[in-house]
Amino acid sequence: MDSRKKNFNVTKKIVKTVTGRNPESYSILKSLKHYQSALQESTNWRDFYERYFKMSKGETDNAGSRWTEFQLQDSTPVLVFESIPQLLEEFKNGNHAIISQNSRDLIQKILDENNIHDYFNFIIGYEEVGIRHQKPDPEGLITSMERIEKPISGTFIYIGDHETDVQFASNANRFLKKNALSAKVISIAAHYQSETDQHPWTYLPDFQADSVSELGDILRKAILG
Repeated sequence: MDSRKKNFNVTKKIVKTVTGRNPESYSILKSLKHYQSALQESTNWRDFYERYFKMSKGETDNAGSRWTEFQLQDSTPVLVFESIPQLLEEFKNGNHAIISQNSRDLIQKILDENNIHDYFNFIIGYEEVGIRHQKPDPEGLITSMERIEKPISGTFIYIGDHETDVQFASNANRFLKKNALSAKVISIAAHYQSETDQHPWTYLPDFQADSVSELGDILRKAILG
């Protein structure tokens, strides 16, 4: 999903509510490009709020708790990237899940609006894991894997557009190894947003897709051999 504009608008409203300041007094909220660049440099959403808006941990908790409310109020459309529906149809026989720091209800609403809800077995929203156990803590990914296969076994593919997503998959693999589970997570970095790869990543994915078409090629190779 291309949720950049919606997230940008929602962030401005949350920052104004929590800090009481004009959002555009912060340089990173003067444009979508600056906002996306700051997100890519942040470890996760908590780091983003604390680093760029100097929020305390309590204020950051407050900002996080407001996210769903403001997301549901905001009318900015969230669109599916071109060719994603066709890719979902091609791999419809697999088990698909969404793991997000957004609300499950919000994600379901967006899936319904784009007519792709039937492709997903379940959604792991922020409600499923504690506010202090969001990505890159692997709890959400481990929870989804258990819902697909318990005890966890086999190969899972995780796709994300942020370095935190790659770290998320790496932490899950560390958990699997520590608990002697015969499973692994393959990570794919979705770099088909122009801002995604502006900053060098410390955590590197198993594959990188620079377009939806390339993502399809990687999935076919990984799944079909």
